[in-house]
Amino acid sequence: MRHSILTSLAKALEVSPDASPYQNEDVLPLPPSRRTWSKKVFVFFWLATAINIAEWSGASTALAIGLTVGQALAGNYSLFQKSWGEAYDIILHIPSWPVNAISTIIICLALVLSGHGGGKWHIPFAVINRTGWGIRGAWFTLCNRIILSCCWYGVQGWYGGQMVKIMIGAIWPSFYNMKNTFGPNAFMKTNEFIAFIIFWTISLPIFLLRPEQYRIPAIASSVLVTIAAFAIFIWALAKQGDIGPLWKHPEDVYGIGRLSGSTLSWTMMRMITSGIGGWAGGILYQSDFSRYAVQPGDQIWGQIFIIPICLFGSNILGIITTSCARGLYPEEPLLWKLYDLLQAIQMHEGKGARAAVFFAAFAFFLSQISVNVVACGVVGGMDLAALLPRFIDIRRGSFIIAIIGICINPWKILNVSSWLYPRLSWALNLQKDRK
Repeated sequence: MRHSILTSLAKALEVSPDASPYQNEDVLPLPPSRRTWSKKVFVFFWLATAINIAEWSGASTALAIGLTVGQALAGNYSLFQKSWGEAYDIILHIPSWPVNAISTIIICLALVLSGHGGGKWHIPFAVINRTGWGIRGAWFTLCNRIILSCCWYGVQGWYGGQMVKIMIGAIWPSFYNMKNTFGPNAFMKTNEFIAFIIFWTISLPIFLLRPEQYRIPAIASSVLVTIAAFAIFIWALAKQGDIGPLWKHPEDVYGIGRLSGSTLSWTMMRMITSGIGGWAGGILYQSDFSRYAVQPGDQIWGQIFIIPICLFGSNILGIITTSCARGLYPEEPLLWKLYDLLQAIQMHEGKGARAAVFFAAFAFFLSQISVNVVACGVVGGMDLAALLPRFIDIRRGSFIIAIIGICINPWKILNVSSWLYPRLSWALNLQKDRK
């Protein structure tokens, strides 16, 4: 009797009658009807996901350890080692700047190679992974990726929640000063948690869509976030009148000396390597989306051209805007985090800035939706679908990732320095050794 009940329950939980312990329709090669991503869609997809809060502040760690702006950008996929006003030094330092280009070249080549199988055979990474590890051995890799997706879903969701907080605060400024009912060990405030839950809840219905239906949301999000990023940058530059103190003399702002000699070389090498490592997960999951290409090779347009532009562009916009904000609001700490910058603008610029702050936060809110849903939730859902294809498809897997994303306590990961900034901790130790 018990065996019969369990068998009936297992049958009811199957994703489809054709599912087996090794395959379902989300794991098998996609039929032509589900291959809907053209070259244009891949371009908009990467614009929507690569221009985000994390990339905006991507060069902050490098500046904090004593690198100049040019050197910091070199560690974040830039080809340049000097500021624009010293561009002639590029020619004088030809032996050094090709080294800085290596990170970009490696990332782009790895993206293209990793996405080739998906574009050609329309299968996800989880299936391609079986060629090297075997069907059962691949479970080890999938479990690692699933854990990573859960962590990133929580972290990126927390960033999205911060933008929700800014949007609510732009409408009702009293939300910023809501009474905090959490203790000091919670590492978050009540208004932040409310905003995070709102963002998390809004994200859930999007999982009901299949990835081939993300075309229109990706286009809308990419256009809005690009406009918002440049609007914030142009406003800050025009209001400050120059590029601010952080650009030319970051060591004065941070109160540390510049690196030189072998220390500089190894630091830059470490930052370049760390930058590549930050994209390791993104490199692996390329086939998860290149499989939706209408024609093999369509995904290359987004990988080769747009990703370097977005990453380098976001770093440039973030550095200059933060530098300008330092000049505009010297009493504030460095406003690397975009949501802190928007809140500071609202506080200092008066009621007239509230509408602009809301729409800027809304644009980056959409960007975080794209990052969280597509690059974290759906990716993890595909891996779970390959791990347990009989009972989990992409939709079910994505919901599981979203639930675990809360359980990892992302507010602790982001608000406890020893968890969030291993690179920065290493940098501070390096500064102590130098002294």
